[in-house]
Amino acid sequence: QVTDARGCENTSGTISIESPEPLEIMSTIVQPQGGQIGSISLDILGGTPPYEYAWSPPFENETGPTLMNLPEGSYAVSITDDNDCVIDTLFVLETSSIDNSATEEILIFPNPTESVLHISSPTSLKSVELFSLSGQRIMFIESESASWQIDLTSKPDGVYYARCTLKDGRVLYSGLLTKF
Repeated sequence: QVTDARGCENTSGTISIESPEPLEIMSTIVQPQGGQIGSISLDILGGTPPYEYAWSPPFENETGPTLMNLPEGSYAVSITDDNDCVIDTLFVLETSSIDNSATEEILIFPNPTESVLHISSPTSLKSVELFSLSGQRIMFIESESASWQIDLTSKPDGVYYARCTLKDGRVLYSGLLTKF
């Protein structure tokens, strides 16, 4: 039985209540490298537009989906849709010495994967971190080894990237990794 604002009642038929998809953040992050500055640009999926952006200080006066000219640091944002649904996230921008010429040394397979991701390197890796496309670190493993097996069965399906730190301190980024 459904009663509307005027007191009218309906007890027959099918009643369908629809709601928007949950809020989801898709981000494009430019890490500050080699004296350059970084940026964060957001695309929001789901919810009910318009969206309000509340960035952490010192960017509390920024009301849009993009922050530019960012040095390394942590940047939090709270996004509210027209129905007052809220999603919060934190982005970490950091400067690191990346040796892109060494990325061919690391093999990551199978890609895509359903469960276990294998990482192999001719030199010992100090740590492996796995990040979502929004820049959130979802896994950190520290152990010196040239061969790794990372179980992703408990992680949601999606697209990720890995940051591998070699024993000598060089930092290497993978391409996109897909878990399905």
